[in-house]
Amino acid sequence: MSRYATPEKDARWTGHDDPYDAQRLSVKVKPRDHQGRHRVEIRCNAIRFDDVLDVFDSFKRKKCREAAISKCQLPDDAHEDIETKLLAGAEAADSQGDTATQPEVIRLADVSPEQVEWLWPGRIAVGKLTVLAGNPGLGKSLATLDIAARVSVGKCWPDNRWEQQPIGGVVLLSAEDDLGDTIRPRLDAHGADVTRIVALKSIKGADGAGDYNRLFDLSRDLEHLRAAIGTVENCRLIVVDPISAYLGKTDSHKNSDVRGVLSPLADLAAETRVAILAVSHLRKGEGAAIYRTMGSLAFVAAAP
Repeated sequence: MSRYATPEKDARWTGHDDPYDAQRLSVKVKPRDHQGRHRVEIRCNAIRFDDVLDVFDSFKRKKCREAAISKCQLPDDAHEDIETKLLAGAEAADSQGDTATQPEVIRLADVSPEQVEWLWPGRIAVGKLTVLAGNPGLGKSLATLDIAARVSVGKCWPDNRWEQQPIGGVVLLSAEDDLGDTIRPRLDAHGADVTRIVALKSIKGADGAGDYNRLFDLSRDLEHLRAAIGTVENCRLIVVDPISAYLGKTDSHKNSDVRGVLSPLADLAAETRVAILAVSHLRKGEGAAIYRTMGSLAFVAAAP
């Protein structure tokens, strides 16, 4: 019998006939991914809990332990076992990962100068992340749909009414407006070709608890975004409105966390030659707008 359990409490802790046994507690930690996070798998009595985090972040490690204890139905004093195994597993995983890493050095003489390619000249670049920030109620979402409509039909830009633009596809991620009563009517009013515009509504899947339908998460679902890009011909624009709704567990006020999400997103934009337009709000207060964008300054720094 485990030091954590007594016979009369086993059923309450585990929810089934198998008592909790510390020997059955398995904690596996994989080497860091390109965002600096470990994939963690915690198993006990045939129940599995998965998470992705920087194990050496004490706050996130605590949240991971609490979630694992709840999911696996363990006593609170199992914290010590999980904590020890998490840290040991992360140290071993990092040691293993370090042996396979090496610096990538590029001599600048081998880099060919390139001109910036523009979706909207001087405003939105192709293959880059652009942030549109402003106070609530000023029409940021309406402006993004006007931009999407222009891309879908190759319509001229407002400051260049004599030059037609290439026709392209658009992927929309909108967490604040309804597709039927707001987004579609606005696109129609702007003269959009809605056959060239798709909305990424959610991520569907299944796990041990059954089917689920969750919000798209930039920190874990970039491959799904890549797949969405492939559903429209010549995709040229992705709108993320607002970006704060799609950060998952990322701390939007922590510079390193935000950069860890935006860097792979910018890489995807460059690889697919798609312009990404992210909407954000401004904090209350005085001062330059560039310093008032919600969350970390990394949002602004990531934009060209």
